[in-house]
Amino acid sequence: MSAVPRLALGPSLAAARLALGLDLRDAERETRIRTRYLAALEDEDFDALPGDAYAAGFLRTYAGYLGLDADVYVEELRRRRGTPAPSAGHVITRVQRRRPSLRRILLG
Repeated sequence: MSAVPRLALGPSLAAARLALGLDLRDAERETRIRTRYLAALEDEDFDALPGDAYAAGFLRTYAGYLGLDADVYVEELRRRRGTPAPSAGHVITRVQRRRPSLRRILLG
């Protein structure tokens, strides 16, 4: 079984940001993600983020903002953290209830 090469998440995020001539404050202003969380992504310090769902969301937003393939980054994060991809789950449909007729209510 061959090992899948790891994507350098943090360094590639930082390199993309610097290539665009941006600093973390610029990215914070545009993405509305706090600088400390952007820095944590670039440092690959995922434990500094508020949770796995936030880590995936922040990474998706930040990578997309930098013009990177956000899906690839989020998949790599999930692979590293052992977090399964969210499933579509079961589709819940609304059940229409039939109201009892007035006749049935009155006659029992």
